[in-house]
Formats: sequence, structure tokens, C-alpha cells
Amino acid sequence: MFCTPIAIDSITDATGSAVAVPPSTCTQAVDPKIAIAASYAMKGVVESGNGTANYGDPSDGIDHGGKTGTTDNEESLWLVGGTTKLVTASWAGNVSGHVSLRSTTIDGPGSGRVSQGKSRVYMWHDYYVNTADAYGGDDFASPDRDLRVGQSVAVPDVTGLSLSSALAKLTDSGFVGVDGGVIASDRPAGQVAASNPPPGSGLVKGSQVTLQTSDGSLKNLPDVTGKPIAAALGALSGWHVTQVTSPDPGCSPNTVTAQSPAAGLLNQSATAVTLSVCAPK
Repeated sequence: MFCTPIAIDSITDATGSAVAVPPSTCTQAVDPKIAIAASYAMKGVVESGNGTANYGDPSDGIDHGGKTGTTDNEESLWLVGGTTKLVTASWAGNVSGHVSLRSTTIDGPGSGRVSQGKSRVYMWHDYYVNTADAYGGDDFASPDRDLRVGQSVAVPDVTGLSLSSALAKLTDSGFVGVDGGVIASDRPAGQVAASNPPPGSGLVKGSQVTLQTSDGSLKNLPDVTGKPIAAALGALSGWHVTQVTSPDPGCSPNTVTAQSPAAGLLNQSATAVTLSVCAPK
């Protein structure tokens, strides 16, 4: 909410009677859901961040949020924040001159030398611990997940595309594509064979998707068990095949009784296929 400021608190006329002061007009300036998300983010700055504002956390069980600010050359430093009951701005700066506050220190009673860069934070902290938190404060509301981590979008299927086309498609969908190198695959060399996360996964826009392209080395080794040897050798054209005699006395002549390795995707150039064949009668 934004309420127009009123400079006059009260007016009394010559007779001692109160005169109406101008009213303040309040309007909804920020969507409540956005305001909740912004408060959530600023709470993290004060209570769980690793920046300067974290030095100001009163750590007294009351939710606090805030944000620091710095002008050029660090001539003015701010911390604006507070609770659901009271918001305060703390400032340290040059009344005159152009001194960088982060390059100077001050001596405080009992604290020794303190960086001027943190002085605005320590003032804010002490004010809330000793005064402002007496007003209490409500817990900050939790924002909608979409506003906290972003809306999830399905990762597109780029399998079979060239790497450049796949990266372009990911960019168009709001993701950051990363070249994850080459893997063994039965897809033609250069085509995208896999992505991590896989297609259809829900991710926030801006997330990374790693792509791996095929080296084209894997071929489908068929199952030729039970086939006549002539048909089996035809099906295994291009594979290095070795035949051994089957020890099965009851097998059908000239028939494959077993094969090693079993059917599946294998590197054809590095695989030797052994067939057990029933001897002719």
C-alpha cells in the first residue's frame, strides 16, 4: 500500500478547537503476491545472507527484512528494512566532502575499530534490538512457489537434432544449453543422443540443460538363435562372427543354438560374435 504523506499532525484554532487536517489517501501500489515475494527475498538478505546486511540481524525471533544501498565511491551507505510493524532507514555518509566510507574506520566505545561500511548496519541492529522490536512483528508470509523459484517449463525433446539446432531450440524455450560431449550411441554421429534433465522434465526458465551427441559407434546386434546358419550370417553382415560346434546332441542340423554376446546395442567394430551351430548330419 502507498499512503500519501501528511506533514500536519493536528491543527488547533484560536478558540482551542481542533481543525480537520488533510486526510491521507491509500492505494494498492504493488500486487500483494509480489510484495510477499519481495519481503521473503529481503528477509533472506538480513537473516540468512552472506552480505553486509546479515550483520544487522537482531536474531530475536522476530522476522526482519532489508536491503543495503551504496552510492558512487561509497560516499553514502544505507540499510532500509524492518518488521511488519516498523520500517527504518539507517544512513552513514558524507555531510561534506567525498570520502569513501568503506576505506575508513571509526572507534566505538567497547567495540574498537569498526569499518564505516558496517556502521549503518550496526546502528540499524542496535535500534531494533533496543527499541523498535518492542513493537513486535508478525512472521513474513510465504510466497507462491512460482514467485519464489519461477514457473516450471517442460524441457523440449531435441533428440536427433544437430548440436547447433538443439542449442538454438533450448534457447528459444528459455533454457541454457551446454555441450556435454560425445557418448556411444546408435544414432548417427553428431546427432543429440541424450539430454540431462531428459525431455519433458519440468525446469525453471534459465536452467541449464546438458546435451550429449552420438559418436555413431553402437549398432543393433540381432538375436539369431534358432535360425539356420545361412540366415544368421546374413543377418550378421558387417559383424565379426566366429562359429563353434554346439555340444547339444539333439539340436537341428545347421541351426544356431546360442550366441554371445546377446542381442542389444553394441560397438560393432569392437565386438566379436560367437555362434554355437549344430553340426550337419
